[in-house]
Amino acid sequence: MIRTGFAEDDDPLTALHAALQARRAADRALTTQVRRARNHGLTWHEIATLLGTTPRRARRAYGKT
Repeated sequence: MIRTGFAEDDDPLTALHAALQARRAADRALTTQVRRARNHGLTWHEIATLLGTTPRRARRAYGKT
């Protein structure tokens, strides 16, 4: 059984909705922090290394933020 941090007796649809909201919040936070990192002079290579991707993919995903 995968632990999601949600009570096991929760309705699965409610738990799924809560997980989706948490994912969206995490995505917004990540986008904000990538923007902050760039504003503080970090390179796409440094950011990509932390994200576990290539500089090109990081720039493509977050470059217009």
